[in-house]
Amino acid sequence: KLDLYALVVALVMTAGSDDSGRQADVLEAYQDEAGQKVARGSFYAWFTEMLLELLRLLLRDAIEAVWERPPLLTGELAELGVKDWLVVDSETVTLPDELAEVFPATSTAAGLKVHKVISLGRNNVVGIEITPARDHDAPRLRLQERWRGMGLIVDLGYVSQALIRECQRLDIALVVRLKNGWKPRMLRTVDECGELIDIDGEPVLDELLDMASGDYDGSNFDFDVVFGCGTGRVTARLVGVPGPTTYHWCITLLPRKRATPELVQRLYRVRWEIELDNKRDKGAARLDQIGARKEASAPILVHASLLRTMLANHLVYLDLRDRPPTRAPLHGMAVALALNGCVARLVDALETDDPRLWQRLAVTIRARGHDPNWRRRPSVLDQLRGLTAPPGRPRAARLRDCPPSASPHPRHAE
Repeated sequence: KLDLYALVVALVMTAGSDDSGRQADVLEAYQDEAGQKVARGSFYAWFTEMLLELLRLLLRDAIEAVWERPPLLTGELAELGVKDWLVVDSETVTLPDELAEVFPATSTAAGLKVHKVISLGRNNVVGIEITPARDHDAPRLRLQERWRGMGLIVDLGYVSQALIRECQRLDIALVVRLKNGWKPRMLRTVDECGELIDIDGEPVLDELLDMASGDYDGSNFDFDVVFGCGTGRVTARLVGVPGPTTYHWCITLLPRKRATPELVQRLYRVRWEIELDNKRDKGAARLDQIGARKEASAPILVHASLLRTMLANHLVYLDLRDRPPTRAPLHGMAVALALNGCVARLVDALETDDPRLWQRLAVTIRARGHDPNWRRRPSVLDQLRGLTAPPGRPRAARLRDCPPSASPHPRHAE
């Protein structure tokens, strides 16, 4: 009775609800897709290491397919001279206590950790590694030769002097916050006229780093600094931008001619995109609703959720590639939720490949998945991409009384 295609489609595309179990919902979807009734025990027995290996291969092939897509770098992202921008972080999946010996965790008894690499230019995941939740993040970040010439944005959990040194070797433009406890020593500074000035000696910047925004005139800081000593000595660029109360300090390897301190700070804020992807995993693909108690079943459901989110991300990528400048872009979470409402039609379209079904799906996803706040509140990534537009007409104003830029569609002269 095992229809492998129907089983994989049910695993990846089943929406379900918060009131039911993941595997129970997959069982119902499979019976509808395969057209035959299967006993619950027999169905659960299909969740084996072989099925897990199949989903691993599918996830690997999906990641390679994303790598083959050309990165969409526009606006300020295109002016930085990098091939693509990568963001690295992880998310934790809580599992039942019965799996504590196989997947040990720290804050809970059992759990898995999903280590991710997201490509901003390809708007999708380009690297995934799944480990027990107890594993630390930093050892899982291994720079690759294919990353040469790209940009890298990481959280403080990955920062080390060895990482800076390896990024310099591979010509990777690193952007990261300054880690607490690090004591950078100043080599050069940029004065008020924009001239780079050498400093006598290597003074430590402790007092400057603790300075509040109100203690200075609100200007930016831009230094060449050194960390460590001897063979472990590394040099980098340290920039400071005033915040609401204190200065925000970032380490970067971007050249000074291409990236101002403000731009470096905005680039680091784009790290939030990987947090949004984690929210799509849990809020739309039910990654946080895994109650499986078998060693193979839990990772199978994790892989299925990740594949589901990658599909939604790819639809946003296609929209970014083809959309006209006057149309609001798709919103990642809205698209992921829109897929939950049209699973049956999507499965029919996959089987029949009817152009009419695909057209209806496109209209539905476009209507439900657009970003309603695009004009009024564009994201930092949209601003860096140059995908912004005038705020539009006020609610109480008539369109004919507003400038042409307030229209969502171009208006032709009468």
